[in-house]
Amino acid sequence: GIDGRGGAPGGDVTLRAGRHVTLDHAVATHQGAIAARAATGTIVMAPGTALVSGTGAITLEARGDIRTGAISGGSLAATSTQGSVDIDGVIDGNTGRVTLAAGQDININALV
Repeated sequence: GIDGRGGAPGGDVTLRAGRHVTLDHAVATHQGAIAARAATGTIVMAPGTALVSGTGAITLEARGDIRTGAISGGSLAATSTQGSVDIDGVIDGNTGRVTLAAGQDININALV
């Protein structure tokens, strides 16, 4: 995984793929934003993984489905233009504004 908890504040992480973004490990920044974009595919977080950004924004954008693990950040925006958004991990109570948008379904399968 990516672990920036001990680093200097502001270490942003951006993941861009023409097809799919698959996260098999956690990504943790030190107040830096996290963005994942899948131009024509999906974004899938494996069970037990997390995105942790402190006060940084977390942005997930995909044409297909988005499946999250745990989320903790300054805010969360998850947008699937033609698929579904599945919240499969806890969204931490310290996370600010949460915006979910889907071309199909939004499924909340964990605590928000």
